[in-house]
Amino acid sequence: MIKLRLVIKRSIQTGAILTALLLFPACQPDISTLHQVKNSGALTIISRQGPSTFFVGHKGLTGFEYELAKKFADSLGVSLQIVKADDYSSIYSGLNDPKVHLAAASLVSTDERKESFSFTLPYSHIEQQVIYKQGGKRPKTVADLLGKRILAISGSHHIETLEKLKLVYPELKWVETSDTNITQQMQQIKDGYFDFTLIDSNEFILHRALFPELGIGFNIGQPLNLAWAFPKSNDNSLEIAAKKFLANTIQTGEMAELEERFYGHIDAFNYSSAISFLNHIETRLPRYTKTFKKAAEKNNLDWRLLAAIGYQESLWNPRAVSPTGVRGLMMLTRITAKEVGVTNRVDARQSINGGAVYFRKLVDRLPQDIDIHHKIWFSLAAYNGGYGHVYDARIITEQQGANPDDWFSVKERLPLLQYKKWSKNAKHGRASATGQALVYVRNIRRYYDLLVWATEKEQEDTLQASASIPVLAYKSLSTVSI
Repeated sequence: MIKLRLVIKRSIQTGAILTALLLFPACQPDISTLHQVKNSGALTIISRQGPSTFFVGHKGLTGFEYELAKKFADSLGVSLQIVKADDYSSIYSGLNDPKVHLAAASLVSTDERKESFSFTLPYSHIEQQVIYKQGGKRPKTVADLLGKRILAISGSHHIETLEKLKLVYPELKWVETSDTNITQQMQQIKDGYFDFTLIDSNEFILHRALFPELGIGFNIGQPLNLAWAFPKSNDNSLEIAAKKFLANTIQTGEMAELEERFYGHIDAFNYSSAISFLNHIETRLPRYTKTFKKAAEKNNLDWRLLAAIGYQESLWNPRAVSPTGVRGLMMLTRITAKEVGVTNRVDARQSINGGAVYFRKLVDRLPQDIDIHHKIWFSLAAYNGGYGHVYDARIITEQQGANPDDWFSVKERLPLLQYKKWSKNAKHGRASATGQALVYVRNIRRYYDLLVWATEKEQEDTLQASASIPVLAYKSLSTVSI
């Protein structure tokens, strides 16, 4: 088994150079791009849908690139609007449209692209990785790729890498496709249509548990920089604003928090667990999907989150029983079952509905001004270890001068409740299984992510059906009014 390591780290540089677009006609040359954005009330980015960019989460859109761009838009006092492109070529074509301000799509700033576009200084670094199906011979060098079937995404920086390698290895050949996303790309390797493909390290680690049969052959080329892209322009007003913004996100730790939020819980990979989870998605989950969806809608929750809780609790087994007496698909105690009106804990429908009601209560007990994602993680810890211990950990966090509303700060203090020094003054006493609660939260975050990626088609339908989500198709740009 190849040990998977996420090659993504914060840039130590705190500056970023953004080149702005001109939105207004030439008759208004004195209005800077920054003021044009503020006057229009919206910052428009072009991106592609996926785990590293944007997707539909607990409360609408989320994703690393989305959240970073949203913070930038908030700093300007404007809303964020997204133009969805289906491939890399469309991203760069769309970037030339005057209605688009920047591209935020996990893009690499290569020398070739810098000839046509401007890029910020890097905010993350990735490796390009050669991916293969395990069980066959693992490729270790470029020489191992010769004569093999290689799949590459047209318009991507991987094509540039392969073209450079071909100068040294003239026999190197590959097949390009433009209508394939990361999931489909990995599926074609799994199914044996191709021997190898190139995928960025941040993309592979997000998808790997959906394809446990695939492994990393070797890192190819040098580490690359992720950056935002802009059309070239003489107006640097938006560039200056973005430079200050990105520097601030690094200095305040917000960039580190975003990385922890989207990547911090997925550095561990277990082949057997991944195989089991995928098998249960196909064999068990379909029996309860409708119930999860109805219970989630009734309690204003994401059904995939409820399903992730159910899987962590019982592997979606309605007759599961623990040594401590909790039972059912959502593993409710007798007291909790009575509290939420469940009369038969091994009835799957009652258990799911009861678990949803109880989880909603935990979320609602937390202060309203806590970020919804942190609320979810606090509530997961409370579902497993008790609300009282989460409350005590938040108190300790505040006493130590950290933010009690930040899950990442509180999770560092939660294990302290195992020790008498801290538990003797805690309102709810000693907590002996705090480590278990942390693993519980991490696992559910991971299962949730995998359910999101596994329901990509459903996300596509959600984006198209929901008028409240500001996502525009790239082809509809000509009708967009900014």
